[in-house]
Amino acid sequence: MPKLPAPTHSTVAFQTRTTAIAAKEGANPCQVPPRAAASASAAKASAHSERARWPSRARCLLPALGWYEWREEMRVDKATGEVVKVNQPYYITRKDRRPLCFAGLMSRWKDPGDPEPTLTCAILTRPGAGRAGEIHERMPVVLPDEAHAQWLDPARTDPAEVAALIEEHAQTDFDLVRVGRGINRTEEDSEKLIEPLETG
Repeated sequence: MPKLPAPTHSTVAFQTRTTAIAAKEGANPCQVPPRAAASASAAKASAHSERARWPSRARCLLPALGWYEWREEMRVDKATGEVVKVNQPYYITRKDRRPLCFAGLMSRWKDPGDPEPTLTCAILTRPGAGRAGEIHERMPVVLPDEAHAQWLDPARTDPAEVAALIEEHAQTDFDLVRVGRGINRTEEDSEKLIEPLETG
């Protein structure tokens, strides 16, 4: 089994209301405590990428309701009246609010100090597109329901075919939901983290 792809500097956070899934090198996604802002080391998806050469048994899907990105914005400080820069979080989700699935790669990683191998995974990313591209230059690869079986099909071993599957089916039509900055606090963990921020 090959090593995990080298993670990029891009960080993805995704929310599943009561359960968050973390995908990072050396982390077991089945043992991560529930946390709305789970960090994920992301692997770039590209038709010419080494990632496409992974064996079919390494492909996986990671379910979520959405993910977060931050954008620098100007805002008037109510206390001082000054215009200040803030990192405003946005929750990115399907328009119908149904769960989605990130395309991922998984592998078993052996820590020399651990007798048992650890199941690890990484989320594939692609250039930002649609409304999500307004927030960040990259975004996770989200596959629609009808492409799930094709992505997981062990008989699909041609790298070019797998890359074409991503190119053809990766979704880009998402809603941007401006949310409160409670997502920045580790002690926060509730459905309020995905509720729209009231204007005014």
